[in-house]
Amino acid sequence: MKIKTRLSYLLFICLLVISKLNAQNLINENLIDTSSKFDIANLDCKTIYSINCAKLWLRANVSDAIRYYGKTNLSDDKKIFRSPQGVTFEHLYDGSIVSVSFKDYTKIRPTENLKWHAGKNKIIKIFGAPIEERAYKITTPRIVLKYNDLIFELENDELIEISVTRPISIDEVAKDKKLALEIEWKPKSQSTPTRSLAESMADEYTSMHDGIERNVLLNNKYIKEYEEAVRLHLSGKAYDLEKAISNLKKESVEKINNFLKKYDWTITPAMKNHLIEDRALFLK
Repeated sequence: MKIKTRLSYLLFICLLVISKLNAQNLINENLIDTSSKFDIANLDCKTIYSINCAKLWLRANVSDAIRYYGKTNLSDDKKIFRSPQGVTFEHLYDGSIVSVSFKDYTKIRPTENLKWHAGKNKIIKIFGAPIEERAYKITTPRIVLKYNDLIFELENDELIEISVTRPISIDEVAKDKKLALEIEWKPKSQSTPTRSLAESMADEYTSMHDGIERNVLLNNKYIKEYEEAVRLHLSGKAYDLEKAISNLKKESVEKINNFLKKYDWTITPAMKNHLIEDRALFLK
């Protein structure tokens, strides 16, 4: 069975999402609409998953978050704002927040009946079976449990991060694509700024992507030859091809693992999930 990856699609997303300036620069260039339905007076984060905390932030603009938490250089991505307090906002190019994530060190209780460092069984007992469950390992074993508007991330079976999300409408997608083209492909100034982490990550991702694409094509070729060798009872050739396929898969998984390990706290949760899904294709 041929391996199919979405890495070409992910490369396109990477080029659109990875930026060369942070969210503050966007505001300075008036590319973010600072209007929103967010009222700071209503913010009351006793628990994260509540109307007056994460769900309220999902009606806000990233400019509201920046004003509330203060400017920071923790992110070099136009669509991510990371506060020093451990709260991360994913937003569209117009600044509309679509996801807000809280780390365990924020000390804000996840829900009324769920505490930080709870295990997988406790989460499932409260919220039921997840829509999607994914296990991966960077330096330590991690599990992602995905629900309709909630994403739990566990490390060593302890809850370390919770994300609250909202759906994105078709109109928002269309508007975001238009703004992406305006922002990402606008002419650069004559002066050449110092290369950012995001630019370096984009180059490294492109190199990784090209290598994995070559492996995919070669792997599919080997699979056809292996199937033919099995059909003709050429056991020696089949063994060599099976070994070659195993080595290609191992190499591809290692490349993705190394990228995830290096940029674990830089890439967006969405991009990380895409890479984990692509890696899973090589683990079958």
